[in-house]
Amino acid sequence: MVWIKFIVCVVVIFISGRKVARYGDIIAEKTGLGGVWVGLVLIAMLTSLPELFNGVSAVTLVDAPGLTIGNLLGANMFNLFNLTIISIDDLLYTKGPILAAVSETHLVTAFTVMLMTAVFIIGLGHRHQRFFRFSWWNITLMLLFLMGAYYSFQLA
Repeated sequence: MVWIKFIVCVVVIFISGRKVARYGDIIAEKTGLGGVWVGLVLIAMLTSLPELFNGVSAVTLVDAPGLTIGNLLGANMFNLFNLTIISIDDLLYTKGPILAAVSETHLVTAFTVMLMTAVFIIGLGHRHQRFFRFSWWNITLMLLFLMGAYYSFQLA
């Protein structure tokens, strides 16, 4: 029975993922926000909601901040593994190399992600510095995300 439930969930995620991509493209086109920005902010936010809910639950309900960090780092690690999907997409994309077909705005996104990862790693070693109830490192990460999203929107 558990396998049937798992397969049902996989099918629902597959169908939902296709709809999210389609609706994200429609939103980008109708609002003029651009596909890069909609993907970077709206779709990424939507697909990250499970990590958000798991993280908040781990900290508030079961007092397990390590579970939150493990979940986020594991999700990020798997997302980086997804970069290998680009090679499959390259085979399926018939108009040439897929990386040549995307916007240079993705360079801003990639740089922002690398910078945020570096700040996160440094913050793990200096995690006791706080500003009120926030870590300086988390404030820096929020600002970096907002700046990266802003610049991506400006370039799109």
